[in-house]
Amino acid sequence: MAMPVCPKCAQGKYLCPRCQREFDQGRISEYDVEAARAMHGIFGPEADFKKAVDTPSHVIIVVKADDVGTVIGKGGGNIKRLAEALEKPIKIVGDGSVKEMAEAFIAPAKVNGINEVLEPNGVKKTRVHIAKADRPLLRMDLEALRKLISAVSDEKVEVLLD
Repeated sequence: MAMPVCPKCAQGKYLCPRCQREFDQGRISEYDVEAARAMHGIFGPEADFKKAVDTPSHVIIVVKADDVGTVIGKGGGNIKRLAEALEKPIKIVGDGSVKEMAEAFIAPAKVNGINEVLEPNGVKKTRVHIAKADRPLLRMDLEALRKLISAVSDEKVEVLLD
């Protein structure tokens, strides 16, 4: 089982000192903890996911690309149980590159290009370019997209209209 929290914390009400430290340092979020507990309740010790991100309309759970179908379940049964446990609609996303993540969240708009830039302070940033004509197709504003893609990919991301 690989989750943001340890198996003991996925089963219990409280975080162990190690997981609490990760939470306090911002490495895991409240939704990582809640999703871990919900996933453990449904899948038991085989529960596996990488990250949970809260958006205004959904909780996005990032799993291994090969596990998307299993997490959704036959007829969407598992995802319905997760939505009930987390009290919010769920979107399951397979992990991948920044480009794959961006394409998943920006669709039906198209990603024109992605490039990496090095800021003057030495920090690497990934720029995602979207055609201005596709703006009406976006389901959220650029800042929300930036935050979402950054949170899911664990990279610094900038979303631009070209």
